[in-house]
Order: sequence, then structure tokens, then C-alpha cells
Amino acid sequence: VNISELNVLKVKIDRLEITHASILELFPEKDFEAEFEVVEDFRDKAIRIETKARRIITCQDNVSTILNSTHSHSAIINSTENVVIEKRRFKLPKLELRKFDGDVKEWLYFWSQFEKIHDDSSIEDSDKFQYLLQSTVEGSRAREVIESFPPTGDNYPKAIDYLKTRFGCNDLQVEVYVRELLKLVLKNANSNFCTNNLCALYDNLEQQIRALETLGVTTDKSAALLYPLVESCMPEDFLRARQRSSNFDLGSDSKKRLDSLLKF
Repeated sequence: VNISELNVLKVKIDRLEITHASILELFPEKDFEAEFEVVEDFRDKAIRIETKARRIITCQDNVSTILNSTHSHSAIINSTENVVIEKRRFKLPKLELRKFDGDVKEWLYFWSQFEKIHDDSSIEDSDKFQYLLQSTVEGSRAREVIESFPPTGDNYPKAIDYLKTRFGCNDLQVEVYVRELLKLVLKNANSNFCTNNLCALYDNLEQQIRALETLGVTTDKSAALLYPLVESCMPEDFLRARQRSSNFDLGSDSKKRLDSLLKF
């Protein structure tokens, strides 16, 4: 059925009604009522047929629109996939989950990987629980915490919340990395620095500061605290050389002084 055929049918029905009207005028009064009922019955059937045909045409149009949209969408997806496949001509190495043993310093490394499993809505919580077990070191404090919960889907979010409270608490993380900075200060107190030691010190300082920034303790907010700690880690010869430098500015704010110290 198409709209052209329906229009032809409508024209024929209209002509037929005009013809019936002309014929009815010629009928005697006694036969008029019976013939009129026949004509009305025919008109009702014609209207039902026309309505049904229009409904079918509308449905066909909707289906065609959906199919065209689906084909276009599929073509876009296929095109994108082909581009990705075309660009990637090497095999990516297999990722291995980093196992967590309960060391607070290792939490950020562990959670940055496991969070992908945690946020994956296609994985059942009962399966996530098993992945969580496999992602902890056997016999460690972290494994003991997980095993204290029955391995069910309902207990998975409880186990995660407890792990975060026990090992991933933001304040606890900040304390750990500040303590690491203090250890560097104490280590420097009685150490003789050489060039290699100074390079290693810079690497350690950068590591602790980046970890603190990940936890929200940025140099913008805490430079006044971090600057004296970082400065105390440096050997005296290094500080004297820096003070003689033309770039040394004692009057600048803590953030600028910290950046300058780390870049010197």
C-alpha cells in the first residue's frame, strides 16, 4: 500500500458516491430507504478501508525512518571502529591488577586500577567481590578485612566502604605523605649529599608532592606548609648556592618560592 494508490481509491469512492446520489433520485419512495441503507453501508466500509490503509502507510513510514536511522548509526560506528583498527596495528600488553597488601602508601596505586572494575555496571557485585579478593595479597591485612565479610553481592559495597575507611581515608593518606616528607628532613640532618643523592632526593620530593596533590593538598593551598619541609630536606651547600642565585626572591609568596626551589 502506498499513498498514490490510496489517493486513486479515494477519487473512485467520491465518484461512486456522486453516481449513487444521482441514481437514488430516480428510485421510487418505497425503494429509496432500502437502497439508501445499502449506499450508507458501502460508505462506512470505504471509510474503514481508507482509515486502515492510512494507518498502515504511517506505520510503514515510521519503520522506514527507524531503519534508516539505525543504518546511519551503524555506519558511523563501523566507520569509527575501522579507523581505530586502522590506527592500532600493535597488540596492547595485558594489564595485571596491582595487589593491595594493606600498606596505606600503596592505596592510590591499587584504587586507580580497581576503580574501573568497581564502576563497571555490567559486572555483578558478587563477581566484583571475587575480583576484590583476588586483588589483595594473601595473608595481608587487606585480605583479612575482605575475608571478614561473607562473599556475597550484598556485602561487596560494605567491604569496599570498610577498605576505604581503613586504608583510603583522605586525611590518613595526607598524614602518610607528610610523614614521608618529614622522614626526608630527618634523613638529611646527618647525611653527606653528593650529586646522585641530590637527584634521588628531588625524585622523592616530587613523588610525595604529586601524591599530596592527588589527594587535594595542592601547592596553591599548602605551600606555606610544604615550603619549609622541602627546604629542610635540602643540603646546606645547595641552599647557599640558591641564595646567591639571581632568581632567589625571599619576598615572593610561598607558592612561588616552592616552585622556584623545586626547579632550581
